[in-house]
Amino acid sequence: MSTTIPKEVIYPDPRRDLVEKLKAARALLAKGWCQCSYANDKHGRQVGSYSHEAVEFCISGALGRVDGDIDLHRIVERVTEYSIPVYNDRPGRTQDEVLAVMDKAISSIRT
Repeated sequence: MSTTIPKEVIYPDPRRDLVEKLKAARALLAKGWCQCSYANDKHGRQVGSYSHEAVEFCISGALGRVDGDIDLHRIVERVTEYSIPVYNDRPGRTQDEVLAVMDKAISSIRT
């Protein structure tokens, strides 16, 4: 009696992994977003994106916190058509715009 192992167990889809990481970064940005710093604490002071005190993140900080994979940055930059810091830190940029870009990045990956 043989057991068939599902194809996705043998050959995991790397796109699904990218989607999950982008969703995790989006969740961090939804909780708290900042500009001109990778991350801020609850008092608005700059901290590292890996700090346990970090409660607000820029796009790069959120992606870095989730995984330093350069592919994540490239996916978001392809959607924004700008470098992440230029997009994230533009005066007048809103958290809703950043979340919409993350949604576009997530939906741009075909799983």
